Amino acid sequence: MEKIFILFWVTLLSACSTTQTLQSEAKQVKSENIYAYQMKSSVADAHIFVTRDSGIYGIACTTSLLINGKLVAKFEAGERAEFYLPSGEYILAHGVASKGLCRLGKDSGGHGRETFLRSGETKWFRLYLEGDNGDIAPIIPQ
Repeated sequence: MEKIFILFWVTLLSACSTTQTLQSEAKQVKSENIYAYQMKSSVADAHIFVTRDSGIYGIACTTSLLINGKLVAKFEAGERAEFYLPSGEYILAHGVASKGLCRLGKDSGGHGRETFLRSGETKWFRLYLEGDNGDIAPIIPQ
């Protein structure tokens, strides 16, 4: 009986996080859910790839990406998008954009990461949920 109880709690706790989605397996975010930074304005622009994790936890919630406080895209689980930004310093933030149980429809800026983008540089990030929090983190491309 004790083993069943432990297995139940391990299963329950593991459902409170998401799993990193491989770039090659991620679906493209629908064009109507991308709002900015899609045009490469010069060869000096930096390029970022953002992928939202997959998994059961948070699957009913749409996640938003904010760059310097501006809503630039909304992601469903397992989706990816790419953006072109001029070189400079940015704050990339995870937000929840869904209605209902997901923060009452507010495009709230959650945890953010400061990053500096150099001319011609490419960086990869993942949007993920863990416990009650969403976050964005740099990753090594796979």
